Amino acid sequence: MEPIKSKVAIMQCETYETDKLMQKINAGAELLGGWRQWVKPGMNVLLKVNLIGPMPSGSAAVTHSEFVRAVIRILKNYGL
Repeated sequence: MEPIKSKVAIMQCETYETDKLMQKINAGAELLGGWRQWVKPGMNVLLKVNLIGPMPSGSAAVTHSEFVRAVIRILKNYGL
């Protein structure tokens, strides 16, 4: 059995400004084949974020709230 090879896109973003995050997230998704391969209008999507405890967004211990906001806005743009 051959191992499953995963593709990963790593994008650098200097700020947690939602619009810039959305641009970087969308650019990374395009490198991997685009959002349409994963999501279709009307689908139910579970967005799993890291929330290990009551930590602030900037602590690097949890998913930053502005990153979550950016992903939610992207998914809403796709009709989800």
